Amino acid sequence: MLEAESCRGIITHMKSTADMVGRLFDSDIIRQKISYAPLGVGVPKHYQTHQQEDGPIDLLFINSWCQVPENFFLRGGLDVLEAFAILRQTLIPSCG
Repeated sequence: MLEAESCRGIITHMKSTADMVGRLFDSDIIRQKISYAPLGVGVPKHYQTHQQEDGPIDLLFINSWCQVPENFFLRGGLDVLEAFAILRQTLIPSCG
């Protein structure tokens, strides 16, 4: 799924995760999609352009390896939900 064309990017705020995912899957396709964006740093410009497309917008959030429920907030789960709300209003204005 991470190699699929529909997966456009893998963004993590943890350098160790960016390094580990690239080694774990041993895939050049996946490695090219990984972006390390420390907290408080803007994401690369190519991820900031959003064009309306046919079909759904899917965002995948992976909490953490240790599965502690409180990590949803610590690991950026709320940020993903806010990003989805912004994208939905931007791409489908009638849903705002």
